Amino acid sequence: MKEFSLLPNLCGKGVFVFSDPGGAKPILAYLKLNQGLLNYKVFSDRNYDFFSDFDIPISTYNEGDELTILDEFDADFLFTGTSINSSIEVKFIKSFKEKKIKSYSFIDHYTRILPRFEWKGSHYFPDVICVVDEVAENIVRSEIPNAEVIVSGNYFQEYIRNWAPLIDKASFLRNIGITESKKIIVFAPDPISRANHLERYGKSEYGFDEYSVFQYLLSALPTELQSEYVVVVKMHPNQDKKTFLSLISQSEMNVFVGDNLHTLTLLYYSNVLIGMFSNILIEGSILGTSVIRCLIGLKGKDPFEGKQIGEAAFELNQLKALILKNLKDQDGSK
Repeated sequence: MKEFSLLPNLCGKGVFVFSDPGGAKPILAYLKLNQGLLNYKVFSDRNYDFFSDFDIPISTYNEGDELTILDEFDADFLFTGTSINSSIEVKFIKSFKEKKIKSYSFIDHYTRILPRFEWKGSHYFPDVICVVDEVAENIVRSEIPNAEVIVSGNYFQEYIRNWAPLIDKASFLRNIGITESKKIIVFAPDPISRANHLERYGKSEYGFDEYSVFQYLLSALPTELQSEYVVVVKMHPNQDKKTFLSLISQSEMNVFVGDNLHTLTLLYYSNVLIGMFSNILIEGSILGTSVIRCLIGLKGKDPFEGKQIGEAAFELNQLKALILKNLKDQDGSK
């Protein structure tokens, strides 16, 4: 297990809070791997399939828990994930800072930094912000100049390096109604469209959103091999599902939504994983899945630039060629 600069130093009684999966997974992985931290409480306003992987008690957040926990649990520190579409972490940060209890937050990505700490028109920052690498550190320092920033790494990505499914591939495919001979293409969209009304972060900044990329994918799928594969859309929890369901219904390709599928098992047994900037692409790469990043029409800076995550396609013909190559190169033996 790789040593990171911050998290191993946490001690005493802790409160851990998360909403989006990008914060939930590394925090749960840390708690699972750190046997020295025994006295803690965990809160979330979401429920994910990967919770069962960790066997850690998680309390469902109720309004006001950020206040009552201060009376019921003499915490030494707070550690949160960060989210775009939930205020739970920021509420805890605000309450704990008012009591002068040390607070830490983990940012799992390279985009939308300030909105993660906004609530009711104000920003509430923790004492320490933890990031995945030096690139993220520079981004945070540029957007929050006075922040104390530490590169902590991502514990979940380290955790899954030794992970293996509990179910064999034949059983997994049979359970979801896919014949063993078919190859699996997973599309993992980022919910870029949720920021399309803003001047930053949405389609106006990147030149595409998840819906335009999905349409590129449908156009790039090799029709001559259509009987040999199935496309599974693994949506982000913040995704607008209705739009995707509409696009899928209009398609003549073999596509279905896999939100009820265990994410790591799906990634492990997939042949090709396609997306833009999602952390799932990094996780799939670690698990040995071929990754293609569709960046057709990219206007701004690529958040994964220099990360060597999969192969990037900047044109439709390039995307078609990469999909075809990866389908033909794999024998489906994993």
